[in-house]
Amino acid sequence: MLLDDLFRDAGVAANKKTARAQPAARSPGPVQRHHLRKAIKLARRALERLTAAPTGSRVPAVIYDVGGASCDKDALMRHGGKEYAFMISGRLGVRIGFEEFELGAGDSVSFDAQTPHRLWTVGNEPAWRSGSVVNRHSDSRARTSSA
Repeated sequence: MLLDDLFRDAGVAANKKTARAQPAARSPGPVQRHHLRKAIKLARRALERLTAAPTGSRVPAVIYDVGGASCDKDALMRHGGKEYAFMISGRLGVRIGFEEFELGAGDSVSFDAQTPHRLWTVGNEPAWRSGSVVNRHSDSRARTSSA
């Protein structure tokens, strides 16, 4: 017999009492109010969840502060999947391989994310974009050969 077995029934009973005492959680509905949006602050940018409730879908708003970028100016990044971005506001510079583009509100871009790339704020206001990386699991960097 394990020590956990001694307390299993007591824990189940306590959990049932707690579950009955708490009111049922209500769905937040389909609307996500901007002032209630969940956010994660990263070193170079922030992510904000655009849905009212967590979903399997990952389509956040990505906010690049003035001077913000996906990586250092003299470095590019790459990862598996296909990257999609739709500009909400501000201006965003995008380098994909040897080409550079500037996106504004309403513009969009999609590219193979294994191509070296970098995104950065252009101008004096934050750049807001929505987007996603699809099939990131196909990242060839994760593959290793066994010898």
